[in-house]
Amino acid sequence: TLLAQTAKPKLTIDEFFNSVDFTAVKISPDGNSVLVGTERADWNEQIFRKELWLYRIAGDGGSLVQLTQSGHDSSPQWSPDGRWIAFVSERKAASGKDGDAGDDKDKEVSQLYLISPDGGEAFAITSGADDVHAFAWSADSKGIYFATRQPWTKQQNDDHKKEWKDVIRY
Repeated sequence: TLLAQTAKPKLTIDEFFNSVDFTAVKISPDGNSVLVGTERADWNEQIFRKELWLYRIAGDGGSLVQLTQSGHDSSPQWSPDGRWIAFVSERKAASGKDGDAGDDKDKEVSQLYLISPDGGEAFAITSGADDVHAFAWSADSKGIYFATRQPWTKQQNDDHKKEWKDVIRY
């Protein structure tokens, strides 16, 4: 048949490994914008870049703007009033207290960030030593509830490091 003869070409290995995955698509509360989460391979940095984009719907086709560029941003959620976008980012943790051992100073910890859909810099709203696993906006957009684990004591951290000393994390 004619359909069999005009089938799309097969996907190449290069195309497969360089494709972009859409991890989130969230419509704004007013219905005029779409927040898009993407993930793609960055072969030079040897990471999968996770970034957020904003598409503004307009009669003449709209516009696409990149909101974040850290390469570690995911799980976006609009505030109910549409004024903010909250997301999780695994950016490098800030240095700890004076005298802390340097083992974890470059540890990537998932924290909550806010950014305005109108642009500007994102800023952290949590700063714990452990990852934020999930979050939800309050109905009035004045608060965010988030989940993380109970912080470990120094002894628990030391025991964990000793138990997993022969494991290499990539």
